[in-house]
Amino acid sequence: MRKEVPFEVENFRGIVRVFSDGSVVRSDDPSAKVPIEDDGSIAWKDFTFDNSFSLQLRIYKPSSIPDQKKLPIYIYFLAGGFCFGSRTWPIFHNFCLRLASRLQAVVIAPDHRWAPEYPLPSAIDDAFAAIKWVQTEFHTKNSASSLMDFADPKQVYISGNSSGGNICHHLAVGFAAQNLSPLSVRGYILITPGFGSEKRSAAELSCPASDLYIIEHHDCLWRLAVPKGSTRNHPLVNPLGPNGKDLSSIKFSPVLVVMGTRDLIRDRQAAYVEKLKGIGSHADMVVFDGERHNFNYYNPKSAANNELMDRIKSFMAATSGETCKSRSYAKAPPKDDLGPAIWKDYTFYLSSSFQLHIYKPSSIPPNKKLPIYIYIHGGGCCYGSRTWTSATTIATILPQSFKWLLLPLTTV
Repeated sequence: MRKEVPFEVENFRGIVRVFSDGSVVRSDDPSAKVPIEDDGSIAWKDFTFDNSFSLQLRIYKPSSIPDQKKLPIYIYFLAGGFCFGSRTWPIFHNFCLRLASRLQAVVIAPDHRWAPEYPLPSAIDDAFAAIKWVQTEFHTKNSASSLMDFADPKQVYISGNSSGGNICHHLAVGFAAQNLSPLSVRGYILITPGFGSEKRSAAELSCPASDLYIIEHHDCLWRLAVPKGSTRNHPLVNPLGPNGKDLSSIKFSPVLVVMGTRDLIRDRQAAYVEKLKGIGSHADMVVFDGERHNFNYYNPKSAANNELMDRIKSFMAATSGETCKSRSYAKAPPKDDLGPAIWKDYTFYLSSSFQLHIYKPSSIPPNKKLPIYIYIHGGGCCYGSRTWTSATTIATILPQSFKWLLLPLTTV
C-alpha cells in the first residue's frame, strides 16, 4: 500500500509550515534579513535559563559602566506569534542593542518554546521561568551572569512586542501577588501587544489586504498557538473575553501600551488600556500615527522609533521611585513650559468610571476668578484619553479636558 504524502495544512508566510502528519517545517532564513548594527558600545552574552528544554536568554549591557553604578533591568520578550523568532535573529538582536544603548539599561531577552509543537501556555511558562532565573541570579554569589555587579534589582521593567506583549500581561497578573525579592517590577511596556477574539473588531474588519500583517496571518498564528481544541476566546488569547480572569482584584504595576494607528489589533490594545484604567490601575497608551504592527523593528532611525525610545525612557523615569509619580508618562515632557500648573482627576460618569483632568495655575491671586476653557480632544471617537497629553497650563486660563466615551465599545 502506497504511503500517503503529507500535505500542507497551515502556512504562515513561508516561515512556519504545518503538514497533515503533524510535522512542522520552519524557514532557516529569518523573514526580515537585515545587517547586524553592532558598534561595540553594547556587550552581550548568552546564558541557559532552562536546561530541560535548552532555553537561552541574552544579556545586553553597555560596554562601559561607571564603578558602583547599577543600571535598570529591562526584560524583553520578542514577537513571533508564539510560533517563531529568537534573540539570535538580526532584527530582534538589533532592537535589543538599541534598547540597551538608548535606555542605558541591562536588557535581558529570553527565548521560549514554539507552537504548534508546544502550544500555549508553554511560552508563558517559559517566560515565568526566565524571570525566576533572573531572581535566582541575585541570590547566587559568583553567578555566571554577574548581574548583581551592574544591575539594579529594584528597577525592573518587563516588556514585549506582539505575542511578547501578551506574555507581559500574563506575567503582570501572575506576579501581582508573588514575592520576587529582591526584584521589584516597576512597570510593564507592551509594544503593539497581541490579543485576539472570535468576534472581529472594527479595525480587523477594515484591515487592507495589502498590509504586511493581515487578518489571515493573525488567525493562522492563533490556530497554531492556542491549546488543542481551543479558540481565540481562550483567556490566554483574549484576557478581556467571556472566559477571561476577573482582573478587578489584581494589583497591576504601571502599564504603558504602545499602539500604531495602522495596527489591525489596535482596538483590542485600546480596550485593554481602558479596562486597566476602569479597575483603577495605572495604565497609559501612546499612539503612533500611521505606524503598523511591530513598527519598531523596521526603520530603526525613523522619527517614530526615536520617539518610542524617548517615551519608554519617560515611563521609566516616572515609575522609578518608591511610588508611581502622579502624572502622565505616555508623553515626553513639554518643551515649552508656559507657567507652573497643577492638575487633578475627577470622575464625572460613575457608571463607566470616566474621568476628566482639571488644570489650573499653581498660584492664583486671592479673589481672582479665571475663565474656564473646556477642551475636547481628538481621536475620531475611537481612541484617545486626557492622559495622552502632557498638558501645560497658561497662567491666565483653566483648561479642562474631558475623556470621551470611546467608540466602538470594548469588543470581546
